[in-house]
Amino acid sequence: MTRSLLIALLFATLWCTMPAQAAPAPYDIPKLDGITVDGNIDDWNDRGFYIGVMSSNDGRILPAVDFDVQVRLGWNEDGLLVLCKVTDDILVEAKEDAELDKKDSVELHMAPAVSNVAHYRVVLNGGFLPANSAPRMHIFDSPERELFGPAQVTAFRNIIEKGYALEILVPWTNINKKAAVGTEFALQIRANDTDDDADQFKVMWYQAQGDHCDSDWM
Repeated sequence: MTRSLLIALLFATLWCTMPAQAAPAPYDIPKLDGITVDGNIDDWNDRGFYIGVMSSNDGRILPAVDFDVQVRLGWNEDGLLVLCKVTDDILVEAKEDAELDKKDSVELHMAPAVSNVAHYRVVLNGGFLPANSAPRMHIFDSPERELFGPAQVTAFRNIIEKGYALEILVPWTNINKKAAVGTEFALQIRANDTDDDADQFKVMWYQAQGDHCDSDWM
């Protein structure tokens, strides 16, 4: 039987919280052996928990040639494994790290449990500008989560024909967890698309009915 870890969803933020809602059943995420987070994604093959479609809060999607996000999730003793492939016909990069979420980017929101105040948000950009050869990253951390020590994330990116791919390792120590079958934690994934000066289009895994500052939608 495939060894697996349980995962719940969190629509996390650093700025506000709302009354808690009933949590859904957690998703079953497989353990993946033999994966080295180094930017070479061949060792994933077709493994992992597959997220094939992400849409906006109101259920909208763009044509796949314009913007499309596909994600695979797994775990090992070190942390959560994330492989994110983004199709994007126009790549736009923020100038400042603290503003990466204003342009093309991927966000991971994590916490030890749904509605837990010790949450944080990692925003990753593909590093498209000529001066960059690696993804750029900015972590928005809550004071409560800092009790576990500074959040650490390892990420590599590949520029692909029509977009980019991110391979990410998020250590369990960030949320004070240990790798074990049956472990539950909270996660939300978002991706942002900005074409030049047009309004930003945001897609997400869990379809919250509020905005992204509602940390209790899960």
